[in-house]
Order: sequence, then C-alpha cells, then structure tokens
Amino acid sequence: MTIEQLESDISVILSSLRVDYKKMSVIKEVSVQFIVEEFGTIICGLNRADYLLVSKTIEKQFGSGWRIVYLSLQDSLLEKKDEVIWDLMRGGYIRYIRNKYPRQFRELIVMQNFGRKIIEQRLKVWNNEPKFNFLIEENKAALKEAFTYILSIDPSFFDYMP
Repeated sequence: MTIEQLESDISVILSSLRVDYKKMSVIKEVSVQFIVEEFGTIICGLNRADYLLVSKTIEKQFGSGWRIVYLSLQDSLLEKKDEVIWDLMRGGYIRYIRNKYPRQFRELIVMQNFGRKIIEQRLKVWNNEPKFNFLIEENKAALKEAFTYILSIDPSFFDYMP
C-alpha cells in the first residue's frame, strides 16, 4: 500500500461516516492529515517509520487538545475504523449522526451491530472500577436487550464514549 492509497481509504471512511474534513499534509509524500474540526479530531495517515517526526510536526502546527488517530501503511483499516469512530464519539459524533442522519444512525447501531461494540468498549474503558458501578450495570443490562428497544426508549443511550 502507498500513502496515496491510504489517503484514499481514509477519505472513503470519513465520507461514509458523513463528517466534514479538511485534508492537508504536514510532511509531503510522508503523511496526510484529515482535520475534523467539528469533533476536534485529526486522522493522520503515515508511513510508520516517520511517526515521531510527523507527530512532532502535527503538535507544532496544531497545538495540543486534538484527538489524533494514526493510521500507518501497515495497519488494518477495519480495526482502525473503530478507533476513528471512538475518537469522533468523544467529540460528540454519535449524537451528531443521530440528530442529522437518523437513518444512518439506526443502521450503524442496529444493522452493523455497532451498539454492541459501543457497550463493549465502554465496559473495557470502565474496567470494573467501583466508581462506574451504575454505568457498568446499565450497560451490561443493555447487552441483554434488543437495541431497537433501547433506541425506542432512550435513543441517546449510545451518544457518548468515556
């Protein structure tokens, strides 16, 4: 895979997620950045060998406070797509998609089984820590329900990722 192919694949992922982005390259022919300002996220495609240089250049150019997802030429885009969605979610992506594109939201949660992935990721993040007991139990109970039922009583249940 080349950086151009990776750039094309990232563009397809972001377009399918229906997010607006600006594309640029902080180091030509080595990396490409997709800036999703609305959710405070930068998706960076790069050659793994140049990670440190690209990372420092992004920090210098954009400052701190951004969520950054790195995708290298060697990464599995199927696995990294979830990581992109987690970081977009931390900025409000699921709420955005639920309000702006309700049919796609339902498709993502129910048909693509992303509701289960969201709950499993939350449980992983909360790591059975007692300070999250209520949330852990609520999410474990939700795993036993049909997601269509959850969406009918509380569509915002899937909005946030800790």
